[in-house]
Amino acid sequence: MEWKGGRCALQHKHSMLLLREEDITTHLKILHSSGGRGRVNKRCHKPDIFTVGVVLVITILCIIGITFIIIGASYLDDCALERHIPIYVLVQGIHFLLLATTLAILFTSDHFALLFLILCILGTFWFCWLITGSIWVFQHHINYHGKCHNVLFLFAFWTLIVQYIGLSIAFLASVIYCCFFCIMLWACVAVNG
Repeated sequence: MEWKGGRCALQHKHSMLLLREEDITTHLKILHSSGGRGRVNKRCHKPDIFTVGVVLVITILCIIGITFIIIGASYLDDCALERHIPIYVLVQGIHFLLLATTLAILFTSDHFALLFLILCILGTFWFCWLITGSIWVFQHHINYHGKCHNVLFLFAFWTLIVQYIGLSIAFLASVIYCCFFCIMLWACVAVNG
């Protein structure tokens, strides 16, 4: 197959077919069912940047979630200072995996309204859980030595900091976007009278 301006050329045995992008999947199934005797060039499939970004975000969320779960479960009974810290880390990991799963389903399903509602619920839970974890972790950040496992406490502490930085960046980006939108709207009104 060769990519040519929105079309793909598929060479199967001695025939050449010009296909629209929508027809490529159907013809690849035919090619596969014939035992794969046709010549297929992998360069034909070009995923868009949005799809690559979504897959990257889902993969990162899964890695983060699994890391949280492993650390939370490994040190579940190793924090006498605040027994809720390992529970916070464990639940946060489960939350990240649920978020990744919901995003994966969202981009492969037609149930946008329901999945958007689930994402809103997960986002609200994340924000509330972030505040709860902050209370449990930050009240003990000075005197945790010997009372809570070092890896667990520092992991919880620094991941909270990183989440607050990410939240601040997202908030700042939203404010900039809203300001840009208002300026563009004002310019449109000014030009059109």
